[in-house]
Amino acid sequence: MAEVFELRPYLNGGDSASFLNQPYACGKVMRNGDAERRFEIPGVRVTDPKAAQCGEVLKGVLKPHQCKLFGNECTPEHPIGALMVSSEGSCAAYFNYEHRKTAMVTSISSGA
Repeated sequence: MAEVFELRPYLNGGDSASFLNQPYACGKVMRNGDAERRFEIPGVRVTDPKAAQCGEVLKGVLKPHQCKLFGNECTPEHPIGALMVSSEGSCAAYFNYEHRKTAMVTSISSGA
């Protein structure tokens, strides 16, 4: 890995959604194919709406169901935050798992 990548001396911004804010950059072997060096890449930032608490969920400060928008305004059918957009996002996975878990408990308690 050390032959292909090198550790950045600093991160390019505070937003973890920016690919420029990743800890590794292309090393000497890969410099010719490094998009950061070949193209001018503006500091594009992708942010979630302020009401979405994706950052806190990502950091583990909140569980997905503790977000103010989870399951109400923000669902897999109508995602607001990035973590609900993909079926692999932690909020979407939690949403789908909890619904199955609730359905299973209901079916067990009703004797079905």
